[in-house]
Amino acid sequence: MAGPVRVQNLEMIQRFRMDLNIFVERCRTALDDARNDANRTLWWLQYDRLPHWQREVRRREARVNQARQDLMSAKMFDRSESNVSERRALRKAEEALEEARQKVDAVKLWLRRFDHDARTLTAQWQRLSVDLDHDLPRAVDLLSRLIDSIEGYLDDSAPGGAQPPPPPAPEEDTHP
Repeated sequence: MAGPVRVQNLEMIQRFRMDLNIFVERCRTALDDARNDANRTLWWLQYDRLPHWQREVRRREARVNQARQDLMSAKMFDRSESNVSERRALRKAEEALEEARQKVDAVKLWLRRFDHDARTLTAQWQRLSVDLDHDLPRAVDLLSRLIDSIEGYLDDSAPGGAQPPPPPAPEEDTHP
């Protein structure tokens, strides 16, 4: 051993071990929550938003086709070229279709970005999982063995099983 060690408060080591256990459990819970949130977001983008906007594109394409037909019919039956409402309806349908196409593109972009970011996070989460599942439990075990050793030492060294004397009071600073 490197030299004598003065342990003045065994309770602090015990409390630290207990706090470390709580920390590990809270980190595991937070990590599981983050993984679940990421999976839900990916599912939402892939199976909710993308199909929704793809359906909207098809529905709006049908509206554009219907508006074109209405305009053609109006032109055929009304020779006055004042088909303002039909033209306005076609323009509105075309704008709605363009909006839906932009939404599809935006969702696809977000899927690519999210997939890239999720892969990066997954690698970090795996490293954290190793720490939480292996390294920190070993540290807790080491603290438990340390506490057991100190308690055994205190039991063996104290005369008649009596507790060691309390640590000396800190010296007061007498300098002005």
